[in-house]
Amino acid sequence: MAEFTETKEFEKALKNAELRHGIRFNSRIGRYERFLDCNKNSRKLYASPDEAAREWSKVHNNESKRLNRELATYIYKDSLDNYYVPPHYLIASESGFLLSDLNKIAERDGCSLGDIVAVAHTHGNDDSRYETDFFSETEDDGNGDIPLSRQMGVPIFLITPNGNFMKYDPKTDEITWPDDYLP
Repeated sequence: MAEFTETKEFEKALKNAELRHGIRFNSRIGRYERFLDCNKNSRKLYASPDEAAREWSKVHNNESKRLNRELATYIYKDSLDNYYVPPHYLIASESGFLLSDLNKIAERDGCSLGDIVAVAHTHGNDDSRYETDFFSETEDDGNGDIPLSRQMGVPIFLITPNGNFMKYDPKTDEITWPDDYLP
């Protein structure tokens, strides 16, 4: 009986470790694989926030252009130093997105706001009312991409309607282009 109890305790501890560390045994392939326990759904894991933002942007930029709205999401880091994007994202209003709206989506997905390492977003379609090919930087009212990044203390990525992919890092106060162009 003691052996049975120890086995059950071991299985319970293993299950807790799997959930805590983002791994699980896949009996179909006979090995452990990584997954993310943000609302217990599998997530694609990336080696860097740049890669996660780039891939998310490739998938969502056409939708953003079609809707002519910004789309936004957080990028998270897990305990194994992998990066991921949750399944749901924000479709912003015509005037842009608010952190409070993005936070509601993150909380609904069961993601910890403490694990955020970056923000990724699109700029809709070419529109004469907006500067769609650059980060917005309206310091006077505290709104805009760069003030948001500074407020949160994390980089913000932007994919423009023309496919330019750029990153603003508040620690260096620099804009970089991790890629020249996204199809």
